[in-house]
Parts: sequence; structure tokens; C-alpha cells
Amino acid sequence: DLNMKNPIFNDIRVRQAINYAIDKKKIIHDVTHDVHQPAYADQPSFSWAYEPDVMHFDYNPAKARQLLDEAGWTVGPDGVRVDKDGHKLSFALSTLSGGTTGVLAETFVQSMLKDVGIDATVKNYPTQIFFNGYQQGGILQTGKYAVAFFAWVAGVDPSDDEMIYACYGIPPKGQNSLFWCDPRMDAAQKGALSSYDHAVRKKYYSVIQKLLASESVTIFQWFARQIFVTSDDLKNFKPAPAVTSNWNTWEWEMK
Repeated sequence: DLNMKNPIFNDIRVRQAINYAIDKKKIIHDVTHDVHQPAYADQPSFSWAYEPDVMHFDYNPAKARQLLDEAGWTVGPDGVRVDKDGHKLSFALSTLSGGTTGVLAETFVQSMLKDVGIDATVKNYPTQIFFNGYQQGGILQTGKYAVAFFAWVAGVDPSDDEMIYACYGIPPKGQNSLFWCDPRMDAAQKGALSSYDHAVRKKYYSVIQKLLASESVTIFQWFARQIFVTSDDLKNFKPAPAVTSNWNTWEWEMK
């Protein structure tokens, strides 16, 4: 997530450049051993609301450099880009200090951003401090970060992202710790909740996914896939994406 209170991210060209600069397929390969699947918006391919026709920011450092040039960030003598006033294109990446996967992925992102002239430092936090609520001074909820790397678990219904991206979900009212407000998003979220008809709702969730992809306020990395190891003797073990792995224990057999 990009903290939209940070003026660096006001320009969509900078946000999209960051998206192009990150080789998510390499990170997935090197960090997760190709277990996870690339993500381009907030809905997985097995969701009834999934929209496949969104912008894919496939790894393209040349395009990232072009966008940064167009946004007025020129390469300085030390390789770090600066704006017309000499301010460096520099910000901190933050994730959970005890999270092996996140910290490792963070180092890849840091290197990839450096390659296009962005100085990304690292400032990680313990889980409780990172996720604490607004009243407790949580890093996300109070916006005390620039770029946050973390995982979140989606529910069965796509509406669970409403308070993450809607204007009325900005802390302390909700979970929109990006502090991003776009009337188009609000209209689509409200429209999606105005009907029980999947066909009607899907049209709105299509708009939401296209907005999230193109606006690049969240740089989606992957959808995690769980690995289960069972005995060959266990029959009828049927893990499913929307329920716990033991949902059908009455059907299990040992043969």
C-alpha cells in the first residue's frame, strides 16, 4: 500500500512507475518458490466477481524510468532521482519485522526500485505496533509510513474491501489506511452493495478492480496458495479456497 498523504505519490505516473519497476514474478519465484499466483487487483481468479481485463503492470524498468522522467524526476549524480527543487525520490518500505517472507520480498523491492532511481530505505515494525488501531497509534491506521508491505485475508464476498478503499473508510472510521479517496470508488462500492444479483454486482466490482489496477495505490503482488501435506492413506481430503481445510471431516477415511 502507498500512503496517499505522502505528496510523492500524488502523481499517478510515479505510482505506476513503481508498479512497473517491481518484478513480481521474480519475487514469487525466489521468495515463494512459485507457490503463489501473481495478483493484479483485489479479486482472485476463482471469485465470481473476478475481472480479468485489468491493467497488468508486467515488469518493465524502461517504462518505469520513462514515467519518472515525464513526472519530472531526473537522475542525480548519485543515481537517485530528484525533483525540480532538488528533493530526492526517497521513501521507506515498512513490513512486519518478524515476518520472513515480507522482509525477504522487501529486499527485492528495494533493489528493483534502486534500479530505476528510487531510494527506498527500510523501516519495519513489530506486528502489534504495525496493526494497532487508530487510538493505539498503529502505524497503518495513523499513516506513519510511506509504503507498507503486508498480507490481508479476503472474505467470501468481494464487499469486504469496502472499508479498505472507500473515502468513508479513512481512519479512524475504517481500514482505508492508504488515505486514498476517489469518488469513483465510492460510487462503485455503494452500487455493488445495492443489489443481491451477482450479475449486477459484478459490473460494479469490475469497475473497482480496473480502478485499483490502473490507479496503483496498492501494488498487488500475489494471491497466496496454501500447501497441505497429508498421508496417502487419507481419502476425501478436499481443501477449498473459501472454507477451512477440515470442512468435510465427516467424509474423511483412512484406507
